[in-house]
This record gives sequence, structure tokens and C-alpha cells, in this order.
Amino acid sequence: MRVLVAAAGLTLAFPGAQAYGEGGAGLHRSMLKVVPLGDGAHVVTGGITNTGFVVGKDGVVVIDAQMLDADAVAMQREIRARTDLPLRAIILTHSDPDHINGLPAWPRGIMVIAQENTLSEMTDTVAGKQFYARPQPPVPADLKSYLPTELVRHSRTLTVGGISVVLTHLAAGHTDGDLVAWFPAQRVAFVGDLLTGGDPNLPDRGPYPVINLEKFGSSAGWLKVMKAALALNARVYVGGHGSAQVDRDQLKAMILATERRRDEVEKLFKAGKQLSEIRAILKDPPPSPPLFFPTFVEIVYAELLRA
Repeated sequence: MRVLVAAAGLTLAFPGAQAYGEGGAGLHRSMLKVVPLGDGAHVVTGGITNTGFVVGKDGVVVIDAQMLDADAVAMQREIRARTDLPLRAIILTHSDPDHINGLPAWPRGIMVIAQENTLSEMTDTVAGKQFYARPQPPVPADLKSYLPTELVRHSRTLTVGGISVVLTHLAAGHTDGDLVAWFPAQRVAFVGDLLTGGDPNLPDRGPYPVINLEKFGSSAGWLKVMKAALALNARVYVGGHGSAQVDRDQLKAMILATERRRDEVEKLFKAGKQLSEIRAILKDPPPSPPLFFPTFVEIVYAELLRA
């Protein structure tokens, strides 16, 4: 069942709980695979979301915790197959359940790093607050023991396990708690769900981002954040879903396509066109299973209505 959410006079469709299913059933899920990116950086594909880790001289920094305990445990086995160095920290790119619900499978007491709004959203989730308009997967019983303790407001540079990482939050993008984790020595940027192209759970999405209005995401903010990420001159950008390795040329093309589509929607909106007319003119495909997330056109239209 799909749950309908009214936003600024527009009803948007979001996935119901069974889209996630018990333990993620209903979502495309594959076996974990570790791909080295060079200089100790690795991306972990498979599971339900892309994650990663960086091995330094004194420890390991993990990026995102997986959704399922089984995948979090499997990821730790993959890390242990490559190094005996201690797990020093987990960086959360944002607060969606497919990135945080695996936290209780990681060592208790590990440093958890996140943007301030991610802490707020996780705290609300643990307290049982109905933060979201749609049902969510069950909250892990021990998630409260893994709330972030190291916080980022706008920008912070940390050295953990001998690894330097620059954590940046310029604006709301996918959510209002996104972090870009830039590892300058490795020239790798982990950006979470700011990049989701190619995700089999989001077919027909094209080059456009997923903007979560329930967590105060912003298409304009996404453009600002990703233009700044492009300026990092990273070798590789690692997104939270789909294509795990995006290069600068690919990212630039995504930014241009997103900016163009946003401008098209705004122009038609200002001309008095209704959403159905705009979608027909732009040949916008309908939301697709299993998640039925609103399309980028729908999101931009909702943003313009409430502006």
C-alpha cells in the first residue's frame, strides 16, 4: 500500500512499510562486494545500500552502517579479511534507515559521526516519534546506544586512525542532514544518497536525484552541494545507491541534467501549467516499484508550490 502525503496542496505518493518489508524484503539486495579505490579506500556494494571504509595507519573509518545486521556483520568480515586494525569510527552520510539501522551490529562504543540534523532525526526515531509521513522499517532496539557523538554543523576536519577526512554540510540536498565525506589523500568523496543513479530499486529515475521532502531535502540545495563536490576534484564520487563509482565527467553531466530539468519545471510552473501538464510535456515516467518515490518533476513542483 502507498501512503499519500499532502505537501503544499499537492498529494505525493510515498512507499508503505511493505515496500521495505520485514528485513528489507521486497527491495533488490545482492551479495556484498568490496572494490578497492586505492590508498586504503574501499567501496562496498551489495546489501541494500553502498557503503565504504578507509584503512589508515592506525585504524579503519567506515562510511555508513548498512540496513541489515547480516550485511553489517558481512561487511566487518570483509574488513577483517584485509586488516586487523581497529574500527575507529562510522561516518553517517544521513539518517535514512538503510544507512543507519545496521549500527547495533557494529562494536559498541565505536565513534559515530554525523551532521547535527541527522542526530536530531535519529533521536526522534529512537523516541518513537512519527517523524515521517510513511511507515518505516522497525527501529532496531539498541539503536539508542549508537547515536552520533561527534557532530558537524557546516564543516569539520578530523583525523581518525591516521586518516584525514573533511566533513561538509553546505545545504539540504537529499535530506537536511547530508554529509559529504572527502578523503583528500585518497581523493575519494563519499556522498551518500546525494547520488543514487542506477539503483535497481529506483528504475526509470534517470540522472535526477532523490529529494526527500519529509526530511526537508531541497533540489536547489542539491545543486549547490554537488557543484561544491565537483570542485573537490575527486577521482571518485561514491553514491549511496546504484553506480558506486562516479567520475567528475559523469557528475558534471548529472548536475547539468538536473539543473536543466529543474529550470524546465520552473518555467512551465510560472506559465501556469498544472503538474499533470508538466509531466506530460516533459515525458516524466510515473513513480515505479518497489519504492514509488515521487519523481524529480513532482518534487520540484511541490517545492515551487510551497515557495
